[in-house]
Amino acid sequence: QGPLLETLQRIEDNFHELEDIVNERREKAEQEEKEVAAFQEKMNGMCDWIHSKEQELASQPKVTFIKEQADAQLKDHIKMQEDFGDMQDQMDAINMMGFELFTKYEDRYPDLNQQLGTLNKMWENTCRNCVDRQRMLEESIHSLDDFWSNYNQFRDWLRESGEQLEAD
Repeated sequence: QGPLLETLQRIEDNFHELEDIVNERREKAEQEEKEVAAFQEKMNGMCDWIHSKEQELASQPKVTFIKEQADAQLKDHIKMQEDFGDMQDQMDAINMMGFELFTKYEDRYPDLNQQLGTLNKMWENTCRNCVDRQRMLEESIHSLDDFWSNYNQFRDWLRESGEQLEAD
């Protein structure tokens, strides 16, 4: 009875050790899932924000040839660009978090890096489109300024020429 009880006790002890190991691994897996879920939630939120800015950019009116309207368009556009500046810290934090998670859990979540790459492409493309639109608005305003300056010079020349012809 003694050796049999000792064997049963060892089996029971081993069972409890294995049970503890399984519980630790389960808790670790749950923690990993929570971390990845939190990251994906942040990433999805940023994707939604970027998508809303893409739509906002796409819905912008064509560049106008009326100086006051062009100035107002540029002012509104600069505010939109400030929104991107405000979100840059969040984008940096998402990138940092994504890199850390991918490094820690690459074997369990191999697609994290690809998801992060897609988010970064969306960000870069939308930022580039935003910069391109600002450049277009600034060039339009510059062209309008040049046009009106040339127009006023021509009008003044016509007036002066008319006065000179009348005087002769």
